[in-house]
Amino acid sequence: MTINDINKILSRLADNPTRENILDFSFGLLQWMNIEPNAGNKPQLLSPQTQKLKDFLVTAPQTVQPQLYRISADNQNIRVRFAVLKKLKKEYISQLVDNDPGLSSYQSFSKGLIQQNGTSFIPTQPYFIHFVTTPDYDKLVLVFNQGEQKRIVSFRNRLTNTQYNKIIQLWQGIGTKPKPEIADLLWKSLDIKEVNKEFYKQIKERFDALLGIVKTQHSKATDNQVKQFTVRLIGRYIFCWFLKEKGIIPHSLISKEAIEKTENYYQNALLKLFFETLNTKVQDRNPLALNKLFEKIPYLNGGLFDESEEDKLFTKLQLDAWLLSFVEILESYDFTVDESSSQYQQVAVDPEMLGRIFENLLASQNEETEKLANQRKAFGAFYTPREIVDYMVNESIKAYLQTQWEQHIEAEKTKHINDPEPVSDIFGNKKPQQLAIATKNYELKQEEKEKIEKALAPLFLSQPHTDGLKKEEKTLLLSFLEKIKILDPACGSGAFPMGILHKLVELNEVLGTVKSSYELKKDILSQNIYGVDIMPMAIEIARLRAWLSLVLEENYNPKDPVHNFGVKPLPNLDFKFVCANSLIDLGLDAFIQQSKGTLHEGFTHKLVKELKDLETLRVDFFNPNLAGSQKEKLKEDFFKKRDKVITDIEAAHDPVLKQIAQKIKHWNPFDDSQPSTFFSPTWMFGIDKGFDVVIGNPPYVQMQKGIYSSETFPYSEGKDKGKQNLYKVFVEASFNNLKKNGTATMIVQSSLMCDLSSTFTRELLLTKTQLEKVLEYPKRASNSEAQVFDSVLQGTCTYIFTKLPPDREQNVSISIHNDTSTIANPKFEKVNQLSLLQLYPDTYYIPLLSEGDSKVLKRISSNTIPFSTLIQSINQGDLNLTTSSDEYSETKTEVKLYRGRNIHKYKLLNTTEEFVNTNFRKEKVKENQEHTFIVLQEITGTTDKYRLHACLTDKNEKFLFGHTANKILLKNESLNRLCLAVLNSKLLDWFFRKTSTNNHVMGYEIKQLPFPTDLKQKQIEKLVDEILKKKKANQDTTALEREIDVLVYKLYELTYDEVKIIDKDFWLSEEEYKKVQIS
Repeated sequence: MTINDINKILSRLADNPTRENILDFSFGLLQWMNIEPNAGNKPQLLSPQTQKLKDFLVTAPQTVQPQLYRISADNQNIRVRFAVLKKLKKEYISQLVDNDPGLSSYQSFSKGLIQQNGTSFIPTQPYFIHFVTTPDYDKLVLVFNQGEQKRIVSFRNRLTNTQYNKIIQLWQGIGTKPKPEIADLLWKSLDIKEVNKEFYKQIKERFDALLGIVKTQHSKATDNQVKQFTVRLIGRYIFCWFLKEKGIIPHSLISKEAIEKTENYYQNALLKLFFETLNTKVQDRNPLALNKLFEKIPYLNGGLFDESEEDKLFTKLQLDAWLLSFVEILESYDFTVDESSSQYQQVAVDPEMLGRIFENLLASQNEETEKLANQRKAFGAFYTPREIVDYMVNESIKAYLQTQWEQHIEAEKTKHINDPEPVSDIFGNKKPQQLAIATKNYELKQEEKEKIEKALAPLFLSQPHTDGLKKEEKTLLLSFLEKIKILDPACGSGAFPMGILHKLVELNEVLGTVKSSYELKKDILSQNIYGVDIMPMAIEIARLRAWLSLVLEENYNPKDPVHNFGVKPLPNLDFKFVCANSLIDLGLDAFIQQSKGTLHEGFTHKLVKELKDLETLRVDFFNPNLAGSQKEKLKEDFFKKRDKVITDIEAAHDPVLKQIAQKIKHWNPFDDSQPSTFFSPTWMFGIDKGFDVVIGNPPYVQMQKGIYSSETFPYSEGKDKGKQNLYKVFVEASFNNLKKNGTATMIVQSSLMCDLSSTFTRELLLTKTQLEKVLEYPKRASNSEAQVFDSVLQGTCTYIFTKLPPDREQNVSISIHNDTSTIANPKFEKVNQLSLLQLYPDTYYIPLLSEGDSKVLKRISSNTIPFSTLIQSINQGDLNLTTSSDEYSETKTEVKLYRGRNIHKYKLLNTTEEFVNTNFRKEKVKENQEHTFIVLQEITGTTDKYRLHACLTDKNEKFLFGHTANKILLKNESLNRLCLAVLNSKLLDWFFRKTSTNNHVMGYEIKQLPFPTDLKQKQIEKLVDEILKKKKANQDTTALEREIDVLVYKLYELTYDEVKIIDKDFWLSEEEYKKVQIS
């Protein structure tokens, strides 16, 4: 059996899709994989273990038994089951793969490896693979599972490039390998990243080629017109390709063969498909202008196929040759209309990949937007992985439901406290109640909050359920979901809005909504989700993905032209995904809030009323059933009402209002060719009280400070020092756009946690919010296949906070070293939020904590002061090694030049070949002879054995230090030796690493190191004297340094368990450590 043989069998199946041919292909795969088939290649009928699966299976033609078979022989490492399902739906596949085998499969154990009496062993159960098809018998789907995750690959027509060149090759002879190797190899062979990269690479080549063709054939067109046309054409064609997968558009209309057979295919077929068919109601079409292939294609509306100015400009382009090469690429890949998730991944091009591709295509084309779009120069570099999207979506919606439920109970109980039910007399008569005056507010107890948390948890499992929820509680949760307002202020091509859409659909369905999937998605898009991006085409692709998600829910019926073939038209999303700079505030929202109680209050009441009228118009415009003329009429109405608002604002003669009016005048929501220069939730979305959730992955771009308003962003633009990064402004924007009690979550650079430039952005998080969680993803994951971003420039982190001031009980849950494989179940270490402010009063660090670390930090924070209280001065050396290089002496002088590399623990290497001119910085040389300084290396590697290297200077020498050293003068130099011991200790090295994310040891970091309030010197100083003496004699001091480490632990009053957290190989027993005394 060869790969070409497999391809031939698959071709036969394509030509004649029958049960016999699909079984032939299945047995061909078994032979290739070296899995012994049943005797005579005969499927053995199995009995389904669950009634649900029995309902999902197609019955056999003669026996009427559910078609579930075993097609592999017994006593092998792999068992293959073959099933004919009524539909290839996630629920059906899950029932087949997860529930039916029960504990009989290798996968029922976590990766097949479990512990028994402390010993690892391989379970005896076989590794299950499921071969699945439908009654059409036109394709074979292979399902592989690992725990609750599934990876799926489909075979039909012929092997795709990825299947031919990678997947099938890896499967050859796999049946004889050990089970752990089988599981690992099969799982890795279906990594979707490979399909992503290859597909993007080929589409990118065609994208660049089309840009060149359009520019050549229409030289007078602007770059923006060319790019908009190119992106829109590719987006529309791929959209139609997905419709073809759904059966809505005939393959013969958009195939390679159709292009070859049709003269001027672009004009005679494609444009007619776009504008005269998909954008024209069935009853309004000209039947004479269209051939029969167009007859059963529904009208879609929505705006995707509106004829734009660019479409009219480029009508006469000769594009057939380009279309031919483009469609060849599409035909070489498998497409699926079933959008994948982190738990359910198909090795195929799905709608989510559409977003990935276009987000990176757009960024690669424009220098300005490339910077604003996160400098995405390589595919997938910053497109948020599904696992991260799912986690952030789940956590934010869960937090919203928790808050809403808590507030509901508090309101009900407060009402009951202040307005109790009247008490009946013995005859059942109730005395009339006096008017109650609310004097008490009920506050939920911690156990009540935990009860809600426990009740919500099953809704966010990989297979959510409502066990334990009462009917009225389900109804209550549905009402909460109906009201949620979620904003992504940097939505790109829609990764987060689509993640939100899918999760809200799932929650509504599991809670028992009566709406159809289409109506449910339509209502969620109408009421719950809002997106903003500065890139015009990103907004168009985000809308395209929303439309695609909607149309794929429809039950296409080619026999029902009266009802648009069973396909409901798509809504208009102009007011749902807006092209604007979300960091430039219009000022309208703030003006309305600030006018309360002022002379402007009457005017703002009138203004709010007019804005409500605009909200009615926005709702009407969303209506999917609007015809073209009705849309145009609503646009006219919008501009009339807008102009009325502008006239009223200008009549108020307020300079702030006049600026607002000018901005409003230039915003056209129906033209996204240029982004709006402002963002206003009130004006654009009709939301004036903030959002319940703000979510996203903003750009990480270094930029000049002062571009954005320090009034709007007092922390990131106002107080933060040094370089500005756009992500910090978005962190503050997420706070600004929330309502009270709202939840924000974003994935940003991990420099947010500890970098100096983010100091005051952290101040905002730690002093103004309840910081719930921070998850760190390192620059390089230990599991390279689970790297969060493919092309890594820096580490990243996810934050989750609630817009409420922190209370004494607020804990921050911190998780480090995460990747896409750990995010479903991260390990957290909790630390009290206010204790972080005690530990890091100047830098507001969010430390990189592992298990047990918070216990040590709590101990340290209870009995220490910042090192800065002991310091007289701290400087980065005496001279800049670069700018002062002219003062270097080529001959030996009496003034030595020391660098950071001369500094070792407890020893200054004073043998140097570098000197400075005698007259340079004489006052510094003199000062260095008058005092003894503590000096530390300024540059040390993050993976070095020690980060802190400190020693003392010698008054008897003349020297100057370069800027690669930190030079400290204490207020009381008699503490030099004690402080030297503490700085060189394992404890402070451990503490320093918790907040250091680069190779520098900066002065501000040293100043904030915690020093004991009770400085017991005697024993430690005696040991330091011995070490200094031995260091001069080049003798080993390891044992003495270990003794100092023990005394320093005692100085900080650490328990033995706490010491073991810092030093897992601590050399003393618990009993020995307890006996150590310090004086």
